[in-house]
Amino acid sequence: MKNELAKYNRLILVAHPEAVHAKLVAEGFLHYCTETEFQYLIQSEIDEKISE
Repeated sequence: MKNELAKYNRLILVAHPEAVHAKLVAEGFLHYCTETEFQYLIQSEIDEKISE
């Protein structure tokens, strides 16, 4: 799967902290990113004014 993601500079997970499975999803996401040395960002909301 990492080959398919190679075109991206980093992965961004948007997970509201009060969501039922947010903690488990964030833990799995963090584990994947650290194991594959992929840059990542975890956000709790999307700010439409920011464009990167």
